[in-house]
Parts: sequence; structure tokens; C-alpha cells
Amino acid sequence: MKLPRNWPFLFFAPQGILLFYFIWTSVVPSSYTTENNVTFTYRRNRDSISIIKADASAAAQIAIPATIGKKQVTSILENAFADCISLTEISIPLSITRIGKNAFTACTNLILISFEGDAPESAPFLNLSPKAKIQITPQPTGFGPSF
Repeated sequence: MKLPRNWPFLFFAPQGILLFYFIWTSVVPSSYTTENNVTFTYRRNRDSISIIKADASAAAQIAIPATIGKKQVTSILENAFADCISLTEISIPLSITRIGKNAFTACTNLILISFEGDAPESAPFLNLSPKAKIQITPQPTGFGPSF
């Protein structure tokens, strides 16, 4: 039996009835394919989307979508783009506030990382090309000299 979103459950306690709402979030990841055939595997959170994995085997330039459906994409999880050796450029939208550990590790051909907004909570760019550059929009916050 599949439960609908926000399905109410009633629990009886010695003090009376306790109403508890079960917030249904998908435990099975979904996927979204962009116009240039990049497939993102993602998880629906209550109010946002988290990118779990990107199949970017054929794409050199990727723009992470700011929204999927009607929800904002707010995070890129650990190892989401790890070992994407064909990736040369990535554009990260304003909506991204968190990037997981090692999200872009060993993307050895990645030479341009563009942020449309402020710095995310972490800096997950390990083992990149020495030619890699980070491009930021004017007046961002959170970027230090060693970001």
C-alpha cells in the first residue's frame, strides 16, 4: 500500500490522543534528464531537492538546474560528481547552499567552476587540475582566499 503525502496518523497515549503527521518523502531516488542528456539522480526532501549522482559521462559542460519540478535544488551530496573525467565546466546555481564532501573529487579535467551565489558550506573540490578556476558573481559572501 502506497501512502499519500502528509498522511495523518493517530496515536493513542495515556494523556489522550496525539496527532502525528507522517511526512512522506520518497525513499526511492528519482531522475531528471536535462536537454544536453545529463541525468541527475535526486532525492526529494520536504521542501527541496538534493542531487545524489550525476551521469555526465558524455557531457563536458553541465549547468546544475536551480529547480526540478517546483522544488529548489539546494544541495549536492557526497561524491555526486566524483570521477566525472569528461566534465570540464560546471555551473552551480544560486539555490545551492550545501555541497557534500568529495562531491567533485577526481574530476581531473574540470577547469571552470562557476558559482551564481554565495559560497556553500563546504569546499568539495579535491584532486582537480592545477588549471582549475573558480568564477564567482559580484558581491558574494563566504568565499575566503583559500576557498
